[in-house]
Amino acid sequence: MKSFKLRFIYAICVVVVCALYLLAERSGLVERKQTHFTVTSDTNVSKVPGLSKYVTQEEVDSFAFRYWDIDYNSNPKNVFKEPAIDVELKRLLKSKQTDKILKFMKDNNLSVDHTMHGGVTPVMYSSFWDDTNTTQELIKLGADIHKKDEYKLSAMAYAIENNATKAVRLLLDNGVKFEEVKAIQWYLDCPIYKIIKLNIIVDENGIHKTHNFADCIVRRDGPKGDVDSILYYAISNGLTEIAEIAFKQGMKPDPKYIHTYYINYKVAKDISFQHSVYTELVDLLYYKPMLDLLVKYNIAGIPTQEEFIMVQEQCLNSLLGTIKKKISYINHMNDYCYGEKILESYDWALRGRWEVKNNEEKDKGTDRYWKEKDFIKFFGYMPNDKKCTKLEPDIKILNFYNMKIDRYKALCGNGLSDEEILQKSSLKDKNSTEAFDIETFFKYLNFEEMLEEAKVKILHNGEKIDIKDYAEILRQEAAKKLDSDQ
Repeated sequence: MKSFKLRFIYAICVVVVCALYLLAERSGLVERKQTHFTVTSDTNVSKVPGLSKYVTQEEVDSFAFRYWDIDYNSNPKNVFKEPAIDVELKRLLKSKQTDKILKFMKDNNLSVDHTMHGGVTPVMYSSFWDDTNTTQELIKLGADIHKKDEYKLSAMAYAIENNATKAVRLLLDNGVKFEEVKAIQWYLDCPIYKIIKLNIIVDENGIHKTHNFADCIVRRDGPKGDVDSILYYAISNGLTEIAEIAFKQGMKPDPKYIHTYYINYKVAKDISFQHSVYTELVDLLYYKPMLDLLVKYNIAGIPTQEEFIMVQEQCLNSLLGTIKKKISYINHMNDYCYGEKILESYDWALRGRWEVKNNEEKDKGTDRYWKEKDFIKFFGYMPNDKKCTKLEPDIKILNFYNMKIDRYKALCGNGLSDEEILQKSSLKDKNSTEAFDIETFFKYLNFEEMLEEAKVKILHNGEKIDIKDYAEILRQEAAKKLDSDQ
């Protein structure tokens, strides 16, 4: 009863305090603070009272920059209320019909620097679409080719963004300087291993590679991302023509964007390649033209002798490891027991059998030793070394191993046999770095990147399936064979 009275008194006190606060707020004695704001890409922080405490104008502008898309009308997800005249004008500009564009602007009394959504002008659109005819005519009419929109982007910035090389040259010829461009939006996704859907298809005859596109595609998903360097954008996308124009203008890569690329988790003492724009070429599908261009203009970052040695050692280790995996696979097939995974190493299979044997000889239920359910959970199967056989190594799996071995040997094998490679002590004497030039250097790194990003598919009964799924099919077939042999 006493506790009830105390709770009742506390409740009354809370109500009284709240009532007094509300009364004070209404009378102006207490300041009411707004903590919820709606911020959009065109928000002016100075015109929204209290907003400056939570966000700066620079942050709003940065957000707008990252998400702005000059071709937003092509994305059905975007819905903007804008004048019908602007919608039609942009449609015509995209069509590159110069006569119709100029007539439409004249008929509708539109100035040559008519401003559309985001502060974009006709010459920015024509430059973006690489329409030199329209761009030239707009320049003749007095278009301001140096003008920047609300996102601080100019006609030149938009031309570079879309790899509009003819428009870039035209703007340069008319007095625009690369130095005027302070930022490039990330608009294109050009073929790199991290974004293309690359498949390595293996069948009885060998290896085939497929990927879903061979040219740049428009980046539609997620933020565009801001990039402050013309050269970084061009090099990382493999836009060789844009890059060469910039090099001829005397531009050099901005070290602000240089990052570290680790070779075998090491950093070379004589830092060169690992901290240069050359690292952008590693996962580029068509890296060779850009590599030749960087070397031609003597761009800093050419690999040093130390880095050659580090990469060659990595190549030899990859070669050695693949040979060992192939041997292990063959040995496992020569001594295969019921339930074992096809692609696991022979040593691992023997360990599994030892654990089962060990478990049989020890007291059941002792936590120190494997229980059947724990073994299955860890290994994924329960082997039976009383049911073993010899299996013919699968030709498709051997083809995959052989492809890697042949490729590594071409890069760093220097005519060494498998036996010599397995004797690692002899490698230093017989395998110099003299033949390991810059092209071989990038061929190896590019190959490793391809293997890391690609999905290995096995052609089985007309279908492309993952190698792990294929190995499971082989495992089931082996189980049927062992059951029928008993």
